[in-house]
Amino acid sequence: MKAALQGILDIDDVQGVLFLSQNGKMLFQAFRASPPAGVTGLKWPAVISRLSKIEEGELVFDQSRVYVRQSELGCLIVIMGWDATIAMVRLKSNEVFSL
Repeated sequence: MKAALQGILDIDDVQGVLFLSQNGKMLFQAFRASPPAGVTGLKWPAVISRLSKIEEGELVFDQSRVYVRQSELGCLIVIMGWDATIAMVRLKSNEVFSL
């Protein structure tokens, strides 16, 4: 699974990948550089609780996008810039959840 998650980070303009358990425990995190502002220090159990009804979604902000996908395995969060190809992110996330 680690290789599949790293494969998401290798997509152009993906800035970070996080994978959390359903209770919010960080299982994997990797960033191209330092974590984007606001990512460190988040209370992940509260974030997962708020996103519990979302199976898959894309959050759009001024300077970035966040892709969220949940399954019984956990919650995948991909932080990316405007130039990242969402189709590639979805394809690679399918690999993560098919393992």
